[in-house]
Amino acid sequence: GALGPGAALLQSQMREHLRRLDDTESRVAAMRVRLDGLDGRFCGMEGRLEAAGLQAVEAAQQVAAQQREDILSEVECQLSILRQTVKTLSGWCEELMYDYRQALRGRAARGRGR
Repeated sequence: GALGPGAALLQSQMREHLRRLDDTESRVAAMRVRLDGLDGRFCGMEGRLEAAGLQAVEAAQQVAAQQREDILSEVECQLSILRQTVKTLSGWCEELMYDYRQALRGRAARGRGR
């Protein structure tokens, strides 16, 4: 059984196709390994990003709460000053009204004395 020239060519082509198939399978396997590695890295990155996001939200909430407290404290201080000012003005108004009534009584008494 000697093979004819056509059979030898077919056998040679078959070996070349098998070699290419093996090469392609090796490349696909290497790509799968790389993809698995990248997938693992992305999963790890996702966890770190989520943790960083949560930390940023917590920090922002703390800053907002502190600023709220600062604002409320300032408002309380300003209200205290305003209350004291109103109290002072009220006292002055009472004094002025007293003086005004005394002045009116003095005029009335002088007018009756004429």
